[in-house]
Amino acid sequence: MQHLTEAIDSSNQHEALDSSNQVLRAGDVYKHFGGTQALNGAGLEVNAGSIHALIGGNGSGKSTLIKCVAGVYQADSGSCKIFGKHIDLTKITPVVAADLGLRFVHQDLGIFPSLSIADNLFLQSRRVQTRLGRINRRKAAELADDVLGRFGLDVNLNRPAGELSAPQRALIAIARTLLLRPRSGQLLLVLDEPTATLSLRESKILFDSMRQIALGGDAVLYVTHRMDEVREIADTVTVFRDGRRVGSESVKGLTNKNLAEMIVGRSESATGSNVPDGAGKEKFQEGRVHIEQDDKALLTVKRLQGGIVRDVSLTVHEGEVVGLAGLVGSGRSEVLRMIFGLHPRSGGQVLLNGKPLDGKNCRDARQNGVVLISEDRLEEGVFPSWTIRDNLVVGAESDYFRWGRWRSGQVTRDATEAVQEYNIRCYSIQSHMNELSGGNQQKVILARLLRLRPTLLLLDEPTQGVDVGARAEIYDLIRQRALQGMGVLIVSSELEELPLICDRVVTIWRGRSMATWRQPMTEGELIAAALGQEGLAVSANVE
Repeated sequence: MQHLTEAIDSSNQHEALDSSNQVLRAGDVYKHFGGTQALNGAGLEVNAGSIHALIGGNGSGKSTLIKCVAGVYQADSGSCKIFGKHIDLTKITPVVAADLGLRFVHQDLGIFPSLSIADNLFLQSRRVQTRLGRINRRKAAELADDVLGRFGLDVNLNRPAGELSAPQRALIAIARTLLLRPRSGQLLLVLDEPTATLSLRESKILFDSMRQIALGGDAVLYVTHRMDEVREIADTVTVFRDGRRVGSESVKGLTNKNLAEMIVGRSESATGSNVPDGAGKEKFQEGRVHIEQDDKALLTVKRLQGGIVRDVSLTVHEGEVVGLAGLVGSGRSEVLRMIFGLHPRSGGQVLLNGKPLDGKNCRDARQNGVVLISEDRLEEGVFPSWTIRDNLVVGAESDYFRWGRWRSGQVTRDATEAVQEYNIRCYSIQSHMNELSGGNQQKVILARLLRLRPTLLLLDEPTQGVDVGARAEIYDLIRQRALQGMGVLIVSSELEELPLICDRVVTIWRGRSMATWRQPMTEGELIAAALGQEGLAVSANVE
């Protein structure tokens, strides 16, 4: 408790929760990283018994503020009251935040893949520990069954967490926070992009649990980029831009257009898909390619099988953007990984320009100009502790050796040019990747892979955790390269976005390709097909 006392203003240690019913009140918070001012007088208030959404563009400062309150970062300055106690944000630590009743689920879930599910759930809890510090498995099972049941999870607690799917790991991380209720009984649950990897069913389960938490008098702070979710689940929303709060509003009566305008700081046309319509939509649809039935395909997938993939067939032509639409668990991501050679096949054939890709490893795919951007960019896409400069050139080191000498100057020039070309918002190319927002990390990955001039780009959830402005930039980059002849196969949970960026969309249901849709297509048709409801998706534009 010594650390807690140091972080709390000694003159206010026994002050009760104020009359406004606020569980969190932060104001005038400043934080910089090198020459980057991440927070510039930011503020936030959250009330008990409410679900409060925090939304903003990439680099707006919302995640930085959360990490300052969590004690992950120490703020340069700023005032804060947590459950009525004045907290010094320049001294707060994660232990202090936890003792005060704050529980966090960050985008980096903090799940240890080599440990069992039980160990991950109770590693920080003394409720099930024996005198020797070991976990009482019987007691752990009783407590875990109750909380996991709320999320519809029926798993073996002795199973390694690394064997779980990404959505299951996310739900485990959230369930863990509920098992670690503080002694005071008061709880503020902070969720940072929790639905990024969840299916519609799993998201609904999470939302129901959030409502129950709020109805019980606790508070939920919900950080997201998804405007539809804000309007569905939140009572109040706060919008961040350029390191400060630009507004806090009741969600009732707000539209996606209202939210988008607050996020970008200007009048924008926005739909529920978080992408432009009107003139912006026309920009995305420029350069659509018309494919005749007898045109030679760049990529041909015939009756692909493996794991949950039972029978998938599709084609991608030069200069064409093809979407792969389906629910989580439909096999959509596995199809990309099998094409690239990261997931074993049990049947079917993959042809690139009429020649087979063996699929035994990704080397064959790379050598033939195929690149993949994984949905898990933190684990498979970037090196967080490396600089932006090094991340931009990794994999192309041979281009920078001449006569046995490393051409450092050329590396710096190319990295600087890439930052400018792809509008990567950073202080310096020497900044570390973990200092960037999710959208800017994704643009670094795109810049690195597109400089290889691939013939086929495989994209798995390219806009996951990315704000409205960065989404438009990423899709614009994809369309520009497609116009130069590159083929693109893209998986996205945002089914409403696919008609705006894709020339055709293949729907997958339970591991099988169901239909191929060509323009014009609608979000409703794709959703119905992705749910296996072909009867609800009658259109003249189905192949």
